[in-house]
Amino acid sequence: MKLILGLAFTAAFALIACAGKTAQDIPAEQRTPQTIFTQICSRCHGDQAQSRAYGVSQVIANMSAEEIEQALRGYRAGTYGGAFKGVMREQAGSLSEEEIPAVAAYVSALGQ
Repeated sequence: MKLILGLAFTAAFALIACAGKTAQDIPAEQRTPQTIFTQICSRCHGDQAQSRAYGVSQVIANMSAEEIEQALRGYRAGTYGGAFKGVMREQAGSLSEEEIPAVAAYVSALGQ
């Protein structure tokens, strides 16, 4: 029972910490791939994209720019992802068409 409560608490905390702010909350003049990653993505994926968001996602630093772009487009469409895809759907949906490949390239370069 304690284990279940602990897991539930951890999941709830992760959702609160990672959800909420999107790229749309960053002023347009500051919306670069680096600021989008630093202010939005890194909260769940780590400062070098090295963490498994919610303890279940892929380590995105290990993905190519093409894989990241495909994942972001899939999240946006609702056709990609597991149990937490709703969080990523909101995040991916806040990116412009031009920002998706730019953010994907930036994140992929972190893993090089």
